[in-house]
Amino acid sequence: MTDAPRSGLQPGLRLSLASALTTWAAMLSWAGFAETSASYLAPLLIGAVLVGVLGATLRWWRAPGPVVLLVQLLVVGGYVGLVVPGSLLPIGDGWLEFRLSWEAAVEAAQAYSSPVPGRVAGLEPVLLPLGALCLLVVDVIACTWRRVPLAGLALLTIYAIGVSVLAGDVSWLKFALTALGYLVMLFLFEDDYVARWGRGFGGRTEDGDAAGFGVRTGAVRATAVGVGGVATAAAIVLPMVIPTLQLGVFKGGIGPGDGDVTVDNPIVDLRRDLNRGNDVALIRVETDDPAPDYLRISVLTRFNGDEWTSGDRDIPADQLADGVLPPLTGVTRTVDRTEYAYRISVLPTFDSRWLPTMATSTFVDASGDWRYDLDTMDFLAADDDTNAEDLDYSLRAVKLDLHADELAAAPEPVGSLVAKYTGLPAAVPAQVRVLAADLTEDAASSYEQAVILQDWFRRDGGFTYSLRRAPEGNGTDELVAFLDERVGYCEQFASAMAVMARSLGIPSRVSVGFLKPDPMAAGDDDSQTYEYSAWDLHAWPELYFPGSGWVRFEPTPGTRANAAAPSYTREEIPDAVDATPSESVTRSATGDPLADRTATADGDLGAEDQAGQDGGLLPGLGTILLSAAGVALLVALVLLPGWWRGWRRERRWEAGLGPEAAWLELGDTAVDHGRPWPTGLSPQATALRVSDWFGDPQATPPAERPAHGPDYAPEAVAALGRLVGALERSRYARSYDGAAEATLRDDTETVSAAITAGAPRRARRTARWLPASVLSRRRPARAVEQIEVTGRDGLVDHVR
Repeated sequence: MTDAPRSGLQPGLRLSLASALTTWAAMLSWAGFAETSASYLAPLLIGAVLVGVLGATLRWWRAPGPVVLLVQLLVVGGYVGLVVPGSLLPIGDGWLEFRLSWEAAVEAAQAYSSPVPGRVAGLEPVLLPLGALCLLVVDVIACTWRRVPLAGLALLTIYAIGVSVLAGDVSWLKFALTALGYLVMLFLFEDDYVARWGRGFGGRTEDGDAAGFGVRTGAVRATAVGVGGVATAAAIVLPMVIPTLQLGVFKGGIGPGDGDVTVDNPIVDLRRDLNRGNDVALIRVETDDPAPDYLRISVLTRFNGDEWTSGDRDIPADQLADGVLPPLTGVTRTVDRTEYAYRISVLPTFDSRWLPTMATSTFVDASGDWRYDLDTMDFLAADDDTNAEDLDYSLRAVKLDLHADELAAAPEPVGSLVAKYTGLPAAVPAQVRVLAADLTEDAASSYEQAVILQDWFRRDGGFTYSLRRAPEGNGTDELVAFLDERVGYCEQFASAMAVMARSLGIPSRVSVGFLKPDPMAAGDDDSQTYEYSAWDLHAWPELYFPGSGWVRFEPTPGTRANAAAPSYTREEIPDAVDATPSESVTRSATGDPLADRTATADGDLGAEDQAGQDGGLLPGLGTILLSAAGVALLVALVLLPGWWRGWRRERRWEAGLGPEAAWLELGDTAVDHGRPWPTGLSPQATALRVSDWFGDPQATPPAERPAHGPDYAPEAVAALGRLVGALERSRYARSYDGAAEATLRDDTETVSAAITAGAPRRARRTARWLPASVLSRRRPARAVEQIEVTGRDGLVDHVR
């Protein structure tokens, strides 16, 4: 590949900065990812300037493309390291801090819908490296490869990240800024390209350029700006004036048939509705079920340390509330069941994007785009026009006849369900884990552990139900306060039991819905009409047992409706049941849960528990390996310039350039030691200047600032004379047989040693570790073949 003609620094700097700032403008579509978007967009703006300035400067110095990218990667990577973990090179503690902040950011991104609240872990550890990578990719494509039109695809991809992830609208202004920046990039690129042939876009518009093949650059500029402006305006205006046109430029979220929707967390309104001064009727149900308790609204599957959330949902368009539902998850056919029918009327007072259903529903028929999640079997609206308010629909559900002996004999769950529903963040204090293990240390099965936890909350632990005295929320801090003060309401009871069950390895989740309705009027048949009100809102845990599926527990004591514990949790387990303890149960050093809870109040673990918590030996070994890899990378980066210098030297000799290779090598040696290599002089005149740089190669030790001149290295003067003679013969003689490569290399090394000996110590050190010649691309003089020129009078001249 031939080198592009060298432009000045200013044109390259303009294009580089335009590319970097346009990339940053495209990343403005990421602003909706978090409430504190300035924490990552502002550093990325500084990173954009660094990428642009570095790239333009290095390309102006004729640095090879890989070197440009490497330097940008080192500088911008170090800058990102300073912003995120606070260390220029993330090794050792710096790497550990970066890894922890990365995991916290990923967990926050998975746990919260956009925008991520400002009170949780920031997204900088994820978005800053991603943004830096985007800046480098666009700079390489647009400026190093000089493929600005191709860079438009990269910019569109960067912009589309925000549009596709965010459920709301992306401002048209951000799209307009990105499009305008891209037009500027095209303008600058074509301006520089045309200027190489003739007059640039900045020249006079009324004249063509005779040297530029008649290109009317003013017309080109007007045409480019006009076409680009019309296209941008069309992309912005058309979706506004044609409602059915879906260009997908600004709108995020889903359309029909897509798999994900934005979901709200129903538990955040639970306390507010329970604290209403007046009770408000919300739902009426006509059913033949004699006890239509626990009408479920939604399921919370993920605990992120700050709250329980709905997690990710997979709801394709074919999972609609329009008929028979899939079989119940994890429930075998041998479990006895009774089916009931329900006719539900949602009152105008209940505004919900979740459809209230029974947890064990087998049939649901509701108008609107209601879709269900296979994992949880709860229903949510997939478009803005679907809402439960003032909706009538029907469903059928079964009640399972569960028994303690079957639950106690259930096998341990396996597969992805375990990983999804037993995961806990590192922020959960050790005292919670230890307390759960101590309370259940005598249990022979996971089911017995669950019953012990339920009974401890209901009666054995001294807990009190209260809305006014309860901590507000269900995060880690509220969990600790709840366990210490032992006062709370259904939200804390359900959350605490689910967290403690997960710490024992029992899959668990939290359901939100209505506890028990009030009867209204009896129907003509066996049906009865019931009414759920705001005071009936409730939260409860569900634990998974293979064969029985998701099983409801009731840890909340003394609620207004005085919910009783499920019948299967009050049965005695026959001695004949062969139940084995859960493998996930951990044992405490003492038998006193309160003592252990006090001893671990600061979240400290014993040596064995800490090893298990951190993953044992592997994370430690991984840290060592990563640190070693970081050190190896650092050493490689330090040695890279010297290696590159040696590689270029050998490549020249292998190319068979002869004296030209020797001359190029002498020029690079001079540049490496801070000597300006003469240009535009004959070899003889150049040799006179070079000999003035010679020092004594035999001087031991070398002086800080050695004396120099031709008298200090007579052997080098003779070797330089031989190299000049060989170079002149190769360039100007009619025939040149060539000198032996060994002789040329020996003379070159002699002259190079003299140049090195005459340089100051600092220059010698710089030439060894950071040779400046690696940034230059000097080429040998081209040999000119003999050309015959015939004049009008038949005279033949020979031109070389």
